[in-house]
Amino acid sequence: MPYVMKVRLPANRRKLGVLEILDTLTGLAEFGPIQCYGKADGKTGESKGNAELDSRKRYGNAPLGGYDVTGIQGPDDARYGQYARLVLVGKSGDAAIRQALTNELRIHGGPVNLGASLLRPTNGCIRVLDNDMQKLLAFISDKGLIYPLPLEVAEGDDFPLVDGGPDEDYVDPAGG
Repeated sequence: MPYVMKVRLPANRRKLGVLEILDTLTGLAEFGPIQCYGKADGKTGESKGNAELDSRKRYGNAPLGGYDVTGIQGPDDARYGQYARLVLVGKSGDAAIRQALTNELRIHGGPVNLGASLLRPTNGCIRVLDNDMQKLLAFISDKGLIYPLPLEVAEGDDFPLVDGGPDEDYVDPAGG
Protein backbone atom coordinates (compact mmCIF):
# COMPACT_ATOMS: atom_id res chain seq x y z
CA MET A 1 0.00 0.00 0.00
CA PRO A 2 1.62 3.33 -1.05
CA TYR A 3 1.88 6.08 1.55
CA VAL A 4 2.83 9.74 1.63
CA MET A 5 3.70 11.79 4.69
CA LYS A 6 2.24 15.30 4.71
CA VAL A 7 3.13 18.26 6.88
CA ARG A 8 0.96 21.36 6.80
CA LEU A 9 2.42 24.47 8.38
CA PRO A 10 0.63 27.78 8.92
CA ALA A 11 1.96 30.96 7.32
CA ASN A 12 2.37 32.26 10.86
CA ARG A 13 5.11 29.89 11.95
CA ARG A 14 4.49 30.75 15.60
CA LYS A 15 1.49 28.43 15.35
CA LEU A 16 1.52 24.66 15.20
CA GLY A 17 1.04 22.64 12.07
CA VAL A 18 0.02 19.03 11.55
CA LEU A 19 1.77 15.89 10.36
CA GLU A 20 -0.02 12.82 9.04
CA ILE A 21 0.59 9.82 6.82
CA LEU A 22 -1.96 9.20 4.10
CA ASP A 23 -2.82 6.13 2.06
CA THR A 24 -2.34 7.43 -1.50
CA LEU A 25 -5.00 5.07 -2.89
CA THR A 26 -7.81 6.16 -0.56
CA GLY A 27 -6.57 9.60 0.49
CA LEU A 28 -7.36 8.68 4.09
CA ALA A 29 -5.07 9.40 7.02
CA GLU A 30 -3.56 6.18 8.37
CA PHE A 31 -1.49 8.03 10.98
CA GLY A 32 -2.12 11.36 12.72
CA PRO A 33 -2.70 14.16 12.64
CA ILE A 34 -0.13 15.06 15.27
CA GLN A 35 1.22 18.47 16.26
CA CYS A 36 4.39 19.70 14.61
CA TYR A 37 6.39 22.92 14.62
CA GLY A 38 8.39 24.32 11.72
CA LYS A 39 9.63 27.61 13.15
CA ALA A 40 13.32 28.43 13.38
CA ASP A 41 14.97 29.79 16.49
CA GLY A 42 15.14 33.58 16.10
CA LYS A 43 18.26 34.14 18.20
CA THR A 44 20.22 31.48 16.35
CA GLY A 45 19.04 32.74 12.97
CA GLU A 46 20.09 36.29 13.82
CA SER A 47 23.50 35.25 15.15
CA LYS A 48 24.13 33.13 12.02
CA GLY A 49 23.15 35.81 9.49
CA ASN A 50 19.55 34.74 8.84
CA ALA A 51 17.55 37.12 11.03
CA GLU A 52 14.57 36.91 8.64
CA LEU A 53 14.52 33.09 9.12
CA ASP A 54 14.41 32.56 5.33
CA SER A 55 13.72 28.85 4.81
CA ARG A 56 16.03 28.75 1.78
CA LYS A 57 18.99 29.62 4.00
CA ARG A 58 20.61 27.76 6.88
CA TYR A 59 19.04 28.44 10.28
CA GLY A 60 15.71 29.39 8.70
CA ASN A 61 12.21 28.00 9.10
CA ALA A 62 11.45 24.48 7.85
CA PRO A 63 11.49 24.68 4.04
CA LEU A 64 8.37 23.98 2.00
CA GLY A 65 8.48 21.48 -0.85
CA GLY A 66 8.99 17.82 -1.58
CA TYR A 67 11.29 15.52 0.36
CA ASP A 68 12.24 11.90 0.64
CA VAL A 69 12.37 10.43 4.13
CA THR A 70 15.46 8.26 3.66
CA GLY A 71 15.91 6.56 7.02
CA ILE A 72 16.42 7.06 10.75
CA GLN A 73 19.25 8.31 12.99
CA GLY A 74 19.80 8.62 16.67
CA PRO A 75 18.61 8.98 19.27
CA ASP A 76 20.29 12.11 20.65
CA ASP A 77 18.38 13.02 23.81
CA ALA A 78 19.84 16.47 24.33
CA ARG A 79 18.85 17.97 20.97
CA TYR A 80 16.43 15.64 19.24
CA GLY A 81 14.61 13.79 21.99
CA GLN A 82 14.69 10.30 23.38
CA TYR A 83 13.72 8.58 20.11
CA ALA A 84 15.37 8.29 16.72
CA ARG A 85 14.82 11.00 14.12
CA LEU A 86 13.80 10.77 10.48
CA VAL A 87 16.36 11.90 7.89
CA LEU A 88 15.00 14.19 5.14
CA VAL A 89 16.41 14.89 1.67
CA GLY A 90 14.94 17.94 -0.07
CA LYS A 91 13.85 17.18 -3.64
CA SER A 92 11.74 20.13 -4.82
CA GLY A 93 10.80 23.70 -3.95
CA ASP A 94 12.58 25.48 -1.11
CA ALA A 95 13.47 22.05 0.31
CA ALA A 96 15.77 21.38 -2.65
CA ILE A 97 17.39 24.82 -2.32
CA ARG A 98 18.05 24.20 1.37
CA GLN A 99 19.33 20.67 0.68
CA ALA A 100 22.11 22.16 -1.43
CA LEU A 101 23.30 24.07 1.69
CA THR A 102 22.91 21.43 4.38
CA ASN A 103 22.05 17.77 4.81
CA GLU A 104 20.81 18.29 8.36
CA LEU A 105 17.03 18.44 7.87
CA ARG A 106 15.08 16.04 10.08
CA ILE A 107 11.77 15.28 11.74
CA HIS A 108 12.52 14.86 15.42
CA GLY A 109 11.25 15.22 18.93
CA GLY A 110 13.10 16.97 21.67
CA PRO A 111 12.65 18.87 24.86
CA VAL A 112 9.76 21.26 25.22
CA ASN A 113 9.99 24.74 26.70
CA LEU A 114 10.22 24.30 30.42
CA GLY A 115 7.12 25.40 32.25
CA ALA A 116 5.11 25.87 29.06
CA SER A 117 5.04 22.34 27.55
CA LEU A 118 5.31 23.88 24.08
CA LEU A 119 7.35 22.63 21.17
CA ARG A 120 10.62 24.52 20.81
CA PRO A 121 11.86 26.10 17.58
CA THR A 122 14.54 24.28 15.57
CA ASN A 123 17.13 25.30 12.97
CA GLY A 124 15.05 24.23 9.98
CA CYS A 125 13.74 20.85 11.05
CA ILE A 126 10.22 19.79 11.97
CA ARG A 127 9.73 19.10 15.66
CA VAL A 128 7.07 16.85 17.18
CA LEU A 129 6.43 15.86 20.78
CA ASP A 130 8.58 12.93 21.96
CA ASN A 131 5.59 10.65 22.56
CA ASP A 132 4.33 11.44 19.03
CA MET A 133 7.78 10.68 17.60
CA GLN A 134 7.65 7.29 19.29
CA LYS A 135 4.20 6.64 17.74
CA LEU A 136 5.39 7.82 14.30
CA LEU A 137 8.42 5.53 14.35
CA ALA A 138 6.28 2.61 15.54
CA PHE A 139 3.77 3.20 12.72
CA ILE A 140 6.54 3.23 10.10
CA SER A 141 8.01 0.04 11.54
CA ASP A 142 4.69 -1.77 12.06
CA LYS A 143 3.53 -1.00 8.51
CA GLY A 144 6.90 -2.02 7.08
CA LEU A 145 7.16 1.23 5.17
CA ILE A 146 10.06 1.29 2.77
CA TYR A 147 12.43 4.23 2.38
CA PRO A 148 12.43 6.56 0.62
CA LEU A 149 9.01 7.62 1.87
CA PRO A 150 7.70 10.73 0.10
CA LEU A 151 7.04 13.80 2.25
CA GLU A 152 5.21 16.95 1.20
CA VAL A 153 5.57 20.10 3.32
CA ALA A 154 3.04 22.78 2.41
CA GLU A 155 1.89 26.05 3.90
CA GLY A 156 -1.58 27.40 4.41
CA ASP A 157 -4.07 28.52 6.98
CA ASP A 158 -7.04 26.63 5.54
CA PHE A 159 -6.80 23.68 7.93
CA PRO A 160 -7.69 23.34 11.59
CA LEU A 161 -4.68 23.85 13.81
CA VAL A 162 -4.10 21.34 16.56
CA ASP A 163 -5.14 22.77 19.92
CA GLY A 164 -2.55 23.55 22.53
CA GLY A 165 -0.01 25.40 20.41
CA PRO A 166 1.49 28.81 20.81
CA ASP A 167 -0.64 31.75 19.78
CA GLU A 168 0.45 34.68 17.64
CA ASP A 169 2.01 36.46 20.63
CA TYR A 170 4.03 33.47 21.76
CA VAL A 171 7.75 34.23 22.11
CA ASP A 172 10.00 31.34 22.90
CA PRO A 173 12.16 32.14 25.94
CA ALA A 174 15.05 30.31 24.24
CA GLY A 175 14.98 32.66 21.29
CA GLY A 176 12.08 31.81 19.00
